[in-house]
Amino acid sequence: MCGLITIVLFWRIAARILTGWDVPYAVGLVALGTPLIYFSSQVQQYSSDTAATVLVIWAVLWLRQDPSDVRRALVAAGVGAPTVWLLLPAMFILAGIGAALAASAMVEGRRTGCRSLFMVGAARVLSAGLAAALALRTVPPADRAYLDWYWSGGFMPVPPRTLDEALWVWHRLTWLFGKLGTGLRRTNGGLGYPCSQLFVLLAAVGVGALWRRQRETALILLGPVLVTLMGAALHVCPFTGRALSFLLPALLLATAAGADHALRNWPGRLQFASPALLALAVGSPA
Repeated sequence: MCGLITIVLFWRIAARILTGWDVPYAVGLVALGTPLIYFSSQVQQYSSDTAATVLVIWAVLWLRQDPSDVRRALVAAGVGAPTVWLLLPAMFILAGIGAALAASAMVEGRRTGCRSLFMVGAARVLSAGLAAALALRTVPPADRAYLDWYWSGGFMPVPPRTLDEALWVWHRLTWLFGKLGTGLRRTNGGLGYPCSQLFVLLAAVGVGALWRRQRETALILLGPVLVTLMGAALHVCPFTGRALSFLLPALLLATAAGADHALRNWPGRLQFASPALLALAVGSPA
């Protein structure tokens, strides 16, 4: 159910943010995502994490259509606040999107909808705080020590001491778009794309393109990623493998926006290479 809900909600999000061929392209990336299919078919919680991500993003975008509507604010608060009791990544989703909305409102000096934003934020902060406190009290110290050891490769080295550590984020993103291992371990969260570096670059280009025309949307997509990275630096959550499945919808949406932007703005003298870029962008995931 969560796998199917993810596709439908993601389609609605893509149709609201993107235009043209990049809408079905983005939906196709999600529908064909190896880890998303695998975790859904195995009835693992990572599929629920992904569904929660797209549900919260959809609710926030729906709220932003009419920020002053109190009823929409209540629905958005009702969608977000309970999820933290079921899914740990929901805390990073809500924190990232909440910070993005607050930053957007402050930068633009916008007062419209501040009451709704405060209402939604307060409900989510209260709910997340209670859920986190309960989790810390109920998880035994031995279990936490084991999980810290098991996920140690997903914690960001701060400060970086070597060049490899300085490129830590780049490596984790290329692994996420590529293969994390051989055999069955390829389902550990990696999308398995050949030329995975290309897709990291396309996602970065997509965030930049959205920033220029839909700054708030770019912040909403980028916020959870940045908060999760902060959590990895603080050894609160790992930034690697299947633990990052909930970020895949935002990253794939940015990838579609980046592919569209690159093909639209390809230099004239390089137009002959456009079919090759399109073949890589579409052929690798397929």
